[in-house]
Amino acid sequence: MVRTALLCLIISVVADAQPLATITGHVRDRSSNTPISYATVSLWRSDDTSARPIRGALTLKDGTFLLRNVPPGLYRLRVRLVGYSIATKDSIRVDGRSRSVDVGTIFLEQEAIAKRAVEVSAERELVQAEPDRRVYNVGQDLTVAGGSAADALQNVPVITVDQDRTIQLRGSSNVTILVDGRPTVLTGGDRSGGTGLDNIPADAIEAVEIITTPGAAYDAEGAAGIVNIILKRERRQPLSVFGNLTIGTRDKYTGFASIGLRPSDAIRLDGSWSTSLQNYDFDRHIELVPHAPSPSYPGVVSGTRPVRTLTHSPRLNLEADLAGGTLSATVGGMLQHEKTTSNLTYHYFERRLNNGTLESAPLGQRDERNTIQQDTTTGLDAAVGYRRAIGDAWKISTDLRYFASTTSSGLHGWLYTPRDATPPTVAAYWFSHQRIASAQGDVAYNLPNSAEIAAGIKTNWRQLDGDQRTTADSTDPLARALQGATRATTTETITAAYAQLSMPLGGFQVVTGLRAEVTAFDATVADTVAARMRYWNLFPTVSATYALSQLSRLSLRYSRRISRPQNEALTPIVRFDDPYNQRTGTPTLRPELASSLELGGSFVLPWATIAPTLYWRSSTDAMGRYRTFDSATNVTRLVFANWDRVMTTGGEILIQAPIASWWRSTVSGSINYQRIEAGSVAPGLSNSGCSATLNWQNVFVFGNGWSGQVNYNLRRIGPIAQGTIGTIRAGEIALRYEFLGGKGSVALRISDPLDERVFTIAMRTADFDQDLRFKRESRIAFLTLSYLWGSGSPRDGTPPPPPSDEL
Repeated sequence: MVRTALLCLIISVVADAQPLATITGHVRDRSSNTPISYATVSLWRSDDTSARPIRGALTLKDGTFLLRNVPPGLYRLRVRLVGYSIATKDSIRVDGRSRSVDVGTIFLEQEAIAKRAVEVSAERELVQAEPDRRVYNVGQDLTVAGGSAADALQNVPVITVDQDRTIQLRGSSNVTILVDGRPTVLTGGDRSGGTGLDNIPADAIEAVEIITTPGAAYDAEGAAGIVNIILKRERRQPLSVFGNLTIGTRDKYTGFASIGLRPSDAIRLDGSWSTSLQNYDFDRHIELVPHAPSPSYPGVVSGTRPVRTLTHSPRLNLEADLAGGTLSATVGGMLQHEKTTSNLTYHYFERRLNNGTLESAPLGQRDERNTIQQDTTTGLDAAVGYRRAIGDAWKISTDLRYFASTTSSGLHGWLYTPRDATPPTVAAYWFSHQRIASAQGDVAYNLPNSAEIAAGIKTNWRQLDGDQRTTADSTDPLARALQGATRATTTETITAAYAQLSMPLGGFQVVTGLRAEVTAFDATVADTVAARMRYWNLFPTVSATYALSQLSRLSLRYSRRISRPQNEALTPIVRFDDPYNQRTGTPTLRPELASSLELGGSFVLPWATIAPTLYWRSSTDAMGRYRTFDSATNVTRLVFANWDRVMTTGGEILIQAPIASWWRSTVSGSINYQRIEAGSVAPGLSNSGCSATLNWQNVFVFGNGWSGQVNYNLRRIGPIAQGTIGTIRAGEIALRYEFLGGKGSVALRISDPLDERVFTIAMRTADFDQDLRFKRESRIAFLTLSYLWGSGSPRDGTPPPPPSDEL
């Protein structure tokens, strides 16, 4: 404690002795006088001839930039963007008396012929607060090296990853998951809930967008919002190759390679291949207490579930200038094999009355059930799009997409009891096939005074088939009750149209839109119609952003959205690797409708960036997990149900600040209150409570190629309809060394060094109490080696665009 206090005192004294200033400015296109976003701004000392600047930043959407924590001195400023000439401003003096220096407007001129580029370094925040989204720059986060997309999302302030690797955004798992704006086999589709995010290496991700109130141009799918994963692409040089290899403790290996080709200014091609072999251990401990007398029930279930997963994922992207526009095509695939070995021990109890009070007593009986499950998944997704600007006023775009995935599974189980010489067996086989196809067309027209009107139409078709066959030994009554065959098919067609207007109004930038969707849904089980729904919905959206200054703004946003059931929630295939705690889907599940209102801001101060948000969300027919209990067999079954209403009110805050020239800190937190009403599912069923998150990220730049990062996360997911989920906590430590001018790097990361990440659920119902504890192996050391090689001078043309507003 004394050393820590002394260190803080020294830092504060040095900071006070060396007044620091903020440099601001504005970057615009000289010919059109429009703001330029995503330009690289770099600051050098005038007398320094080294290749690395002392500060750097990217311009925002309005062209503004800010360089913080600049000590007194004489500097030169350089602004660069591919397709423009480099602009330099010299003799910028920070004298120590003024805490803010405004360099004014810097104009960039478009180049006719590309000049040889100069490599620059930019200092980029881990989280960027945009008016309509949060952008988490995964490429800047050292603590996800060697991990997956799910690991990366655990560092996003408003997201929680539960024990099933399902994504929750602001307390809701009804989230749309996209990759580069599209559903993909890598994540199992847009309605997977994120359960396939472990298939994407974190080292392949550039950024993650969190969009909680999307506009009308977006699909209305995802009541809680959209998580859009943006993959890395390198397109400036004629040839570039990136390779990455990660080794983790206890047999974890990930390899990722990408290549970018730009044979001419008109053609851009890149491809990637990732291979992952992961071995993880899962521990579970479940305690059950029935509320009625029972002569024998499994009061304690415990055991391990090692999982071995091998995944191959190729992807190819093409962009070509054609007929005055841009043609894009993407094709990706996945092959995955997973083997799960489950070893469970059942301890039996008796529930009996003792002087009028129900008590549980151990029977001294124990069974062991071992299962081996093997799953094979293959998938393909493809997309073709065309975009073109017609004159200065019109923009048109079209998009065709196709997605298909197939999963075949087999499970074999054995029950060992002290009474049986030959263990009874159970075998189950299931098959699922998912297909999605969509077609979309959009048009936009520029109105006077920087206004724009856009409209579009889209049709989307999807079908999900599921088939299960189960056989069981006649001496195992529990398994015998599960035998038989089940087949289910769900088909859904959505036709949509939207219109959206964006315009300045007074001091506000206003975007308002309306989307209409018509849905036809059919579900059959065993060739019998189980559900048939025809419905239409209107989804209004509106946002108003007010600029308080060049670098500070307020925004008010409203949207109405829908969540249709996820794949797992629809298919009535029973998962019984633990036959006493089963899971299955509900084909009759209804869609959830949600209305969201947000008030947010972003304030760039000389010492920090602060982004607070207040939000409110109300959902009807909210989809959630509901656990039933059969007192005759002592089996719990996790199904899906529609709650009557769920209301969530909360707030978030993001603070990013440089503590010292070598230390940057990001603190984010959230708290919300949620009330669940589900009396139509079970009389009197309701619950309420608070959720909270706290995330602290610290980035250290030590110099000479060395950098490090330390994170710590706290997540309290909050109430569920039948109980609560406990607090989740974990830390991350990472150290990286760059060599060969930054082209190569080696990183060491330790995930959850204190081994704290545990998921606990406390169920309290009218028929039973149940406490569940799940522990996924989380204390892991990863060693990652990366190298980027490029050949040739960067070619002319526009850079890869910022994330699109049309998904």
